[in-house]
Amino acid sequence: MRRIQQFISNTKWLKIALDAIAIFLSFFVALSIRFEFAIPRDYLVHFLLAVPAVVLLFVLTNYLMNIYARRWKYASFDELLSLSSSTIISTAIIFLAVLLIPGARKAIPVSVAIIGGVLSLFTLAFIRLEFRFFTERKLRLGDGGRIKVLLIGAGEAGEMVARDMLRHPEYEYSPVGFIDDDPGKRNMVVQGVPVLGGREEIAKIAKKHEIDEIFITIPSATGEKIREILPFCEQTEAEIKILPGIVLAMTGEIGVSAVRELRLEDLLGREPVETDLASISAYITGKVVMVTGAGGSIGSELSRQISGLALSRSLGIHQGDLERGCGG
Repeated sequence: MRRIQQFISNTKWLKIALDAIAIFLSFFVALSIRFEFAIPRDYLVHFLLAVPAVVLLFVLTNYLMNIYARRWKYASFDELLSLSSSTIISTAIIFLAVLLIPGARKAIPVSVAIIGGVLSLFTLAFIRLEFRFFTERKLRLGDGGRIKVLLIGAGEAGEMVARDMLRHPEYEYSPVGFIDDDPGKRNMVVQGVPVLGGREEIAKIAKKHEIDEIFITIPSATGEKIREILPFCEQTEAEIKILPGIVLAMTGEIGVSAVRELRLEDLLGREPVETDLASISAYITGKVVMVTGAGGSIGSELSRQISGLALSRSLGIHQGDLERGCGG
C-alpha cells in the first residue's frame, strides 16, 4: 500500500489523470443537479463533446501553477491556496466562454460552470488531503517496528516536531501523544496526535502505550522546570531526549533532527562547571561520602565521578531509599 501511495505521490501523469477524472465527475454531477438528475439527451450529448475542453483547461492551469510539482503526502495549506487560485481562474474562463460563445450554454449552462468549478475545487482538495491522511495514519496509530514517542509540551515547538515525524517516515518515529499541564489543552488533538494528560500521568501513559522515547519539546523551559519534569520521566523505561532552547534562538528551525540526548547543562540551565577531581581527591580520600538525590541525573553523575576516587565508602540516597556503593 505504501509503495502505491509513493508511486502516486511522485508520478506527475498519474496525478493529472486522477485530477482529470475528478473534474469530469464534478461537472457531470453539476449538470445532473442542474436538471434534477434527469439530463435531457441533447444537453448530455453537447456536454460530453465540450467537457474534454473543460478538463484540459483545468489541468493546464494547474500545470502552469506548478500544482503537479508538489508531493501529495506533503499537501499543505499553501498548496490548497494555489489549487484554489487555479480553480478560480479556470472557472472564470469557462464562465466567460459560456457567456460570450454562442450556443455554449447548450453544453455547459452558466449554473453548471459555477457549480462544477466549486465541486472541482472540493474534490481536488479532498483527494490530496485524504492521500496525506492515509500516508500519516499508520504513524499516528504507532506502526509496528517504529519508535513510539511521547512528547512533553503541546505548544508550537511540540507541534512542529510531531509534524516533522509525520512528514518524514524515514525517521522511524511514531508520535503517540502529547503531555501538557495546561488544562485548556487536555483532550485536544494536535497534528492528529492527542494530548493524553499532564506530567503526573507520564508513567501510566508510557506503560499503557509502550513508549520507547520521551521528547521534552519546551525550548523555553528553564533548568528548574526541566528538573521538575524529569522525575516523572525517570519513572518510565523510556529514553529521555530534549529539544534545546538554543536551537530556537540560533536557527529558528525546529524538527526531529534538533532533538538530542539530555545533558547536564539542560538541567542546570547553564554550561556545567568542570569539577577538578584531582584537587578535591585529597580532601575526600579515605572518607565516607554521602550523595543525596543519587538516583537523579545530577546526583548519579556526581556519584559516577567520585566513584573512581579512593573513598572508604560512598552512600547514595534518593527518595528515602538507601543505595550503597563502594569506592575503590
